[in-house]
Amino acid sequence: MRVNQIESGDYVKIEGRVFKVLETTHSHLGRGGANLELKLQDILKGNVIRRNFKPDEEIDYVEIEKKEIYFAYFKGNSCFFKDQEGKFLEMDCNLIEEKVKFLKKDLKVTGIFLDEELLTIELPIKVVYEVKESPPGVRGNTAQGGSKVVICENGLEVSVPLFIEVGDKIIVNTQTGEYVSKI
Repeated sequence: MRVNQIESGDYVKIEGRVFKVLETTHSHLGRGGANLELKLQDILKGNVIRRNFKPDEEIDYVEIEKKEIYFAYFKGNSCFFKDQEGKFLEMDCNLIEEKVKFLKKDLKVTGIFLDEELLTIELPIKVVYEVKESPPGVRGNTAQGGSKVVICENGLEVSVPLFIEVGDKIIVNTQTGEYVSKI
């Protein structure tokens, strides 16, 4: 497929690695030829790069499949997910390093598959967690802006307002790791 046919949201393969296209920018400088800059995110490592191409260059378009799957459990350095048919899917936790801390039993995530192989997952933006450990909120302790760190059901540590207690359910943004609200 030609580079000028690629759009944001497509998946491509460059040098054996699969990337998600985040942004495409066309540019034409003076007498030189036109260029197309792609902002790409490596779906395994998560790092973002920019790459320039000539509009008529060929690039490998990748047909990925997205399916809803559920987190089941950890075993050693592996994460296990279950699909809609009840089949277990194993993935190396190192491939989703930054996302692992947000996983909890039965959390629905989007699995990204290439040729039936689970490559990575996409987390929901907001997830509900139950607070399992919470230090007492001391009135007048507002030197840090009136917040404290609690531990959620899956071990996730989140900075929350002083009024949050053990047993409360809170919403956490998985993109920032920050407290959103109490339920």
